[in-house]
Amino acid sequence: MRWWLAAGWAAFGLSSLGLLLTGHGSVPVAGEGAIGVSVLGSAVTAAAALLLIRLVPPELDGGFRRLDRTRLLRQTWLLLGLAVLTPLAFGLLVALDLDRSLGLLIKLLMFFIAPLAGLALSGGIRLPRIRPAAVWRWLGPVPAIVGYLWLFHGPFGQREDALEVSSLSTLVVTVFLVFLTASVGEEVFYRALLQTRLEALLGRWPAILLGSLLFALMHLPTRLAILGDLGYTLAAVIAVQGVFGLVTGYLWSRYRNLWAVIALHAGVNHLSLLWLV
Repeated sequence: MRWWLAAGWAAFGLSSLGLLLTGHGSVPVAGEGAIGVSVLGSAVTAAAALLLIRLVPPELDGGFRRLDRTRLLRQTWLLLGLAVLTPLAFGLLVALDLDRSLGLLIKLLMFFIAPLAGLALSGGIRLPRIRPAAVWRWLGPVPAIVGYLWLFHGPFGQREDALEVSSLSTLVVTVFLVFLTASVGEEVFYRALLQTRLEALLGRWPAILLGSLLFALMHLPTRLAILGDLGYTLAAVIAVQGVFGLVTGYLWSRYRNLWAVIALHAGVNHLSLLWLV
């Protein structure tokens, strides 16, 4: 299993280092390139958050109760299949130059309808896992969430270049749809459903690394349409979205609080939009 860890960490480290060495200190992440994130800032912010998750408090790790391994394998392969199909669906959307609003339907199908229906039909959605005491499930994530959002929107803040919205109503609807499909949908699928099963099979960090890489690859087709170069785009999504996945993945693994990872994801996506209101 050590080669899993070495390969996973190497993918993240080499992606960030490669971008910095080639002069890509900031990479576009949204708004057709209007919003960019510092590669170094992303790494430093993530490292600080991972440290806070590790230290507050250190005894919260939970395991799994007795599991049906046949059911676990069947469900894991189902979710891995959906994780691979999702970027392919987005790639088809971009290649055919279809209405981008169809991306919301793809996320609703791939993150909610298909996985929840598939899991329900294959033995149940929930795994019998052990969770930390209720008070620490809520208090434990707070330092990491606050620290990450402060660093991400402050000292290592993202860049916005002439990002505009046509009206307040458009902003509200956009925020709601992004919250539903990204902040909620992506965390439900990649963390609560997929990573939990990967953890039961592979262990914590192999599961977090694999889940984070799959999460990063989900963004590849839409980012490729903006950045153009495959190698650059692959490094960019791993160094930004993938690194963020490490934080939410570890947060989920330690505290098993879905609302905490949703709150962090929503804060990253939406706090920078407050000035537009």
